[in-house]
Order: sequence, then structure tokens, then C-alpha cells
Amino acid sequence: MAGERDNPESKQREAAEGDAMSADNARADADVAKLATDLDDLRQTLLRRQADFDNYRKRIERERSEDGKRTTARLVEALIPIVDGFEHALAAHRDLQTAYGQPGEAGRGTNRSRRSAVRSAPTSGGGPGRVNGQA
Repeated sequence: MAGERDNPESKQREAAEGDAMSADNARADADVAKLATDLDDLRQTLLRRQADFDNYRKRIERERSEDGKRTTARLVEALIPIVDGFEHALAAHRDLQTAYGQPGEAGRGTNRSRRSAVRSAPTSGGGPGRVNGQA
């Protein structure tokens, strides 16, 4: 066996095997470098997607909140004339009551209806059941 190693053919085989191993190692190193680059690219993509999703979630929450405020404002605007009508009816009833001195059921019912409408109205910064800061 010692004689085979000294043989020029053996040395050529060993050199060829060494070259093949070197080539394999170089390919493996290149593959590892490419995989590391791909991994880094995927991590960057993941971070961008997470940031995009977070921004999307925040935008949707903001839009929902704004939609709720607009809906509440429209409802309050629709209730204001109704409450105003009740208040005019109550004022007219009080005027009649003052003129004739007779309390009436119509005034009490109107007042109850006004209070019910005001209590059921959503808050608009004036506290529960307040429209323009009035109960």
C-alpha cells in the first residue's frame, strides 16, 4: 500500500480527489452564502409585511372610529329638531297652563317623551343623555 501512494497515478487520484473536495466545499460555501442571503431577504420581507399590516390595522381602527363619530353626529342632528319640538310643545302647554291655571296630562306626557328622547340619544360630549349640554 505504501507503494501505491508513491505511485504517480495515486498522487494524481489524490490530487483529483482533493480538487473535487475543494470544488464541493466551494459549492457548499456558495450555497450557504446564497441561503443566508435568501434568509436575510425573507426576514426583511417579513418585517415590511408586519409593518404594512400594523399600519393597515391602525388605519382601519381610525376609520371605524371616525365612522362612529359621524354616525353619532348625524343621529344627534336628527334628534335636535324632535327635542326642540317637544320643548316648544312644553312651552305652549306652560303658557296655556299659566293662562287658564289648569295642569294637564298632555304636558306631562310631552315632558316624559322629551326626557325619554334625550336620555336615549347618544352622548355628544355633554355626558349621557345630553344634547348640546342640556338634559
